[in-house]
Amino acid sequence: MQENFKIRLLQLWVPEYRLALYEGVGKRYPGRFDIQSSQFRDKDSPLYNINGVSCDYSHRLTRIGPFYWETGLSLKGLQTGDVVIVDGNLRNLGMMFAIVRARLKGLRLVWWAQHWTPGTKMWRVRLRVFLAKRLSDVYLCYTKSGISFLSKCGYPSDRLYATGNTIDEASVKNAIDAWDDERLKAFRREKGIEGKNLLLVCGVVRKKMQLGQLIRALADQRIESRNTVLAVIGDGEDREACIRLAKDIGVASRVIWVGATRDQMAVAPWFLSANVFVYFGAIGLSLIHSFLYGVPVIIHDNPLHHGPEFEVMVDGRTGYLFKEGNMDDFIVKTIKLIDDSAKRDEMGAYAKKMVYGNYSIEGMIDNYCAAIEAAHKRN
Repeated sequence: MQENFKIRLLQLWVPEYRLALYEGVGKRYPGRFDIQSSQFRDKDSPLYNINGVSCDYSHRLTRIGPFYWETGLSLKGLQTGDVVIVDGNLRNLGMMFAIVRARLKGLRLVWWAQHWTPGTKMWRVRLRVFLAKRLSDVYLCYTKSGISFLSKCGYPSDRLYATGNTIDEASVKNAIDAWDDERLKAFRREKGIEGKNLLLVCGVVRKKMQLGQLIRALADQRIESRNTVLAVIGDGEDREACIRLAKDIGVASRVIWVGATRDQMAVAPWFLSANVFVYFGAIGLSLIHSFLYGVPVIIHDNPLHHGPEFEVMVDGRTGYLFKEGNMDDFIVKTIKLIDDSAKRDEMGAYAKKMVYGNYSIEGMIDNYCAAIEAAHKRN
């Protein structure tokens, strides 16, 4: 077994929140880890340069109905025993072709994918597990609950690993430190939110967010009477429709459209000013993002309609769960936190301590590398 084996990541796209992970992996395997990807999802962002990691973002992505074809994914320069990490999304037909070629070439394969995505059909999960079991050496999912789920679906438990999905907490710490009390007060005055109860949502504004429901909640007299505003960090296909909805129901002046930003320093004052982080639809990594800032969260109670990060939510300790789709229950739980600052502080402190202790970026790098090593050592 060669000592200096190579590792190549083939991925659909590289989001900014993964850069710290990939830089960390590059440091563990200096000169031996490289990335091939497209820029389909982040087409307006620059090509990322990751310290110590060779990155090729030239692969064109073409839609074919509900599928993709990612062209030119190369295995050149790799030999038997080297490790390929693949995006295990069955809709990427180009990736599936690369997986077959990797196996024929004698490469070790880490299948990296969520165990479950909101709205997934069970037959699709079983098909993914069936293929992954036969084509991969290791399945790397996002959370510990994913290991249990995939094991029950038939993937061997001794070949299952979880990253402990998170974002770089150091960037959040730096942003928090940069916004002292005086600077925050000035920010709140400038944005017109001083003395108001701020609800915050952050993410891609699309169907699964159900932002329209949050806007409708603002019109409820119980929410309105508490001098409540909603700030939306993000952009997406549903944004314009939600802006029209806010105007139509008379709450446009109480919705703040922050826009999309990847700058932690820019989002920090919104999180630090928020009473509650709210999400009516399917939440994912935003849950951990909010907890890193010590902001309690209100989300619905159906784990099958959330991302895998739902496992970090503790009802009554890190926020509240409301009955899925139940607007009245959402409003009751929201008011409960708006009215109880002591409870908000208690929940925020607990959430912050939990994620900083158990969902660090160094821990994620450790878990990622453990999966790589396990794949390399398999016969």
